[in-house]
Amino acid sequence: LKPKSSRRADIVRDGDSDYAPTIGFVAHDFDVKGGPDVLRAFELVRERFPQSKLHIVGTNSRISAEEAHRKNIRWELSVDRETLLNEIMPTFTVFAYPTNFDGLPLILLDAMSLGIPTVCSNYPTITELVEHEVDGLICGSRTSRELADKIIALLEPAENERYSSNILNRFEQRFSSKSIK
Repeated sequence: LKPKSSRRADIVRDGDSDYAPTIGFVAHDFDVKGGPDVLRAFELVRERFPQSKLHIVGTNSRISAEEAHRKNIRWELSVDRETLLNEIMPTFTVFAYPTNFDGLPLILLDAMSLGIPTVCSNYPTITELVEHEVDGLICGSRTSRELADKIIALLEPAENERYSSNILNRFEQRFSSKSIK
């Protein structure tokens, strides 16, 4: 993986009423990877950021097209890897990944390579990649409220910028082709 930089054009200053952050979720197995938790948390996130969007990639929609439109949720069943990494994921303000299982979370490494702050579950392989309160936030209880609170924290522009820089630095130091010799 090669780190990408300069993806932060969507971050705005505090007080901008048009701030429309995008929460991203990518998984083929919606239930195991925490999709239902993300949907419930997104409802809570919209209380704080009403213009926020949720972009779900890799799974069939669980709601009607009308409901998805009303709730500002975009579903995509399948996209090629190049489109995912170069067009879709760079639009994510925060990546939500409250998985119940993942042997080697490559999608999380992809998010890190793009400098996307992440909110993840307290699953062993995840905590080996993301350091809580340094380059991402780890959910301990797996409740929708905790997930939403952590997403909201990372949507705050100053925090998002700090975590984005930290996670990109971590990726470059530990996982980029330059760091692996």
